[in-house]
Amino acid sequence: MQIQINLDTRIAHAQNKFHEVYPYLKIDFYNKPHDEEELSRVSDMISPNELFSSIKTIMRPESIDIGEERTVAQVEQEFYDKFGVAMQVSRKSGDVWLQTSKTDHLTLKKQNESGKAMSEK
Repeated sequence: MQIQINLDTRIAHAQNKFHEVYPYLKIDFYNKPHDEEELSRVSDMISPNELFSSIKTIMRPESIDIGEERTVAQVEQEFYDKFGVAMQVSRKSGDVWLQTSKTDHLTLKKQNESGKAMSEK
């Protein structure tokens, strides 16, 4: 599964495409990357209305692989490598969203399954 990012793509579009595939996960974008096992700061969050072309350092269309066997860390790194923007995955836990900072080594499939299990209790 791929998410295509063009110069006129809004952050919200990428978020929606990701969430369609993984309903118990969401992605947010930040001005600054987080350290390993650290949380991203809310004050650094980029508005969903922003265009990738206004924030990214690479100015050509790219696609991101969000296949279920990829780890959170791999997808976050690919966004940073291709677009120069920090991305953070969060997992649904009941009625709240928790950043996956301590479990970035898990696959997207496993994270989504965990979110489903925690939300259906």
